[in-house]
Amino acid sequence: MMPARRMPWACSAIIRTVVAGCLGALAACSVGTPSPPLEQPFALVPDQRVHGRFAVRQQGLYAVELVYPFDNPAQRGHAWNLAGGSGPKAPGPELTLRVQVGEIRDGRSRLLRHRDVVKPALTSWSGNALHSELIRLPLSPGIYTFDVRVTAAAPALRQLPVRIAVHEAYTGK
Repeated sequence: MMPARRMPWACSAIIRTVVAGCLGALAACSVGTPSPPLEQPFALVPDQRVHGRFAVRQQGLYAVELVYPFDNPAQRGHAWNLAGGSGPKAPGPELTLRVQVGEIRDGRSRLLRHRDVVKPALTSWSGNALHSELIRLPLSPGIYTFDVRVTAAAPALRQLPVRIAVHEAYTGK
């Protein structure tokens, strides 16, 4: 059995330089690219589309959501009914969204996940918004894209204020 050899100092320095250069390149590529959480306005009108880029700096589970903001109880009730908050008895108007998340690596884009979401179900709510999670997936540090397109929407949804959000996914308490 041969004794373990230590790496010469020069090789160790070269490896440190290469690793530092790679980390620097990753940081440079993500400069100016927003990190989650981020939100963009959206309209529930057929063929409406929102897309963007985001940088993940920490490995984790991330989600793309439809957010229905409200300012008062009347707006909340209106959003609740149109978003299908009343359950199977009143599932809400027709709405279908095509959601995609991609990764940008080495100057190329690669589709990671896509999903057609029919009548997105409410998944959570807060004091000023209702939330419908559209897609969730584990992501490592890097640059990603999201694309959400309305493929079908009932006219009743046109006046409902909504936003598309990308953030770390809720995993419970």
